[in-house]
Amino acid sequence: MPEVTGRVLRAFLISIHQADEVYTDDESGSIWQPPNLLWRCLNHNNGSIDNIAARMCQKMEAGAQWFLTQPVYGQEDIDRLKELKEKSGGRIIAGIMPLVSRKNALFIKNEMPGIHVPDQVLERYEAGMSREAYEDVAETISVDLMKRLEDVCDGYYMMTPFNRAALIKRIILQAKEGV
Repeated sequence: MPEVTGRVLRAFLISIHQADEVYTDDESGSIWQPPNLLWRCLNHNNGSIDNIAARMCQKMEAGAQWFLTQPVYGQEDIDRLKELKEKSGGRIIAGIMPLVSRKNALFIKNEMPGIHVPDQVLERYEAGMSREAYEDVAETISVDLMKRLEDVCDGYYMMTPFNRAALIKRIILQAKEGV
């Protein structure tokens, strides 16, 4: 069963059609319903703003209370999220996933549907930079995005690329300094 322990919530991803169903835990046989706090995915780049906002509203009617976005990398993403929030009234948690090298940035840009990496972000990752230099760029971009998202979204969640927990810690500490 989902439970809140301190500030950590065990999360379960369920479809919009499953939101009102009753579940049986096969291990214990206990019956439970999804908790009141439901998180749903939000692909903010998948179609027209009106259609995405309508899907968000449909998910909220089925019990969704928060939306987790795809990684955000540029002003176009921020503008879309602002408009989606205004049209739907949904609470949005923005995804921050640092790009840790040029190869990583190119892969995300070209191979990951629903994620938009602007050319001006890609240009900051020059070929041949050191790991430390790439991480410095990733930190700068991530902190800047978090600052620009402050008035748009209801929070952030961090995606740790390639087990770079130390980089995530740096980003969080740097973002906290700016608050």
